Amino acid sequence: MTTDSSRNLLKDGVATTGDRTEPAIWVSRLERILDRQCGIYQQLESLSTPQSQAIERDDAEALLSVLGQRQTLIDQLVSLNKDLAPFVESWDQLSEQLPSNVRVRLRDRFEEVSRRVTEIQTRDQADHKFLERKRQSVSEELSSMTNARGALAAYGQSAAPVVHPRYQDREV
Repeated sequence: MTTDSSRNLLKDGVATTGDRTEPAIWVSRLERILDRQCGIYQQLESLSTPQSQAIERDDAEALLSVLGQRQTLIDQLVSLNKDLAPFVESWDQLSEQLPSNVRVRLRDRFEEVSRRVTEIQTRDQADHKFLERKRQSVSEELSSMTNARGALAAYGQSAAPVVHPRYQDREV
């Protein structure tokens, strides 16, 4: 492990001894970070249903409320990802120091986080497709209304031609 990596890990609260880190300390920190991530992703998953329902009902107010809640959770994830970055960057070196049972446990937590992210992305893509279909439908409706107005105006002009007076009574 490089000295820079050791400094990054030390800076983030992981004890180092020379060029080697102490797994007993950094593993618990990594597990706490992963547990918090899983909890936040669970909360994001729980917001998926109200989000979809708000979209289906055309309830903009409810949708904005859900999106506000999601943004708060995403901001927390951004902060956690910063805490996680040194571990991810040095994972190859760090994982070599771990007993296999701890390595497997941490790998399982990483996989759980990844699974939750994938599920959330899938639901968000479905909501996005639904919104896109709605947008297309509204666009087509507006286009047909514009066409109908144009046709109505065209028929309106021919149905009531402008009549200019033919004979006029004038004094000369």
